[in-house]
Amino acid sequence: MQCDKVRDILITDYIDYELDQDSRKEIEGHLIQCPECLAFKDELINNVKMPFKGKLEAAPPGFIWDKIRTAIEKDGLNAGIVNIGEMLSFFRPQWINVSVISLMVCLTLLVGNYFARDIWSSAQQKRSQASIEVSDNLGLGIFGDIPGEETENASNIIGG
Repeated sequence: MQCDKVRDILITDYIDYELDQDSRKEIEGHLIQCPECLAFKDELINNVKMPFKGKLEAAPPGFIWDKIRTAIEKDGLNAGIVNIGEMLSFFRPQWINVSVISLMVCLTLLVGNYFARDIWSSAQQKRSQASIEVSDNLGLGIFGDIPGEETENASNIIGG
């Protein structure tokens, strides 16, 4: 492993015991072979870690915790309140226009679909009636392909 990489790891993870076992062994193996990196590690520990050894964690004064607790409780109480104005702010005029236009398009499609079915049904009836009239005019009526057996109406064969 290169010295630059070892020194970066020493500064970040090694000194804080944040390395996994295998990486730590690899770094320590390099330190045994490289006196410069070992000296860097010792200097790092003496200048960065040792000054804080044995020091207690400084706790903030009680009034700071009281302010934090009050702010958290206040936010907790306000969390359940619904602000209708904020909810309705989504419906600004441009969104209202888009909503109305979308609604009109949907209604037009629904109504158009309803009337289209009626028109289609009416067209089917007229086509069927026309087929019957054509077959009657031609004198086809009901006829049989096999003697003694009646089959389909001519209107069904013509397309009715």
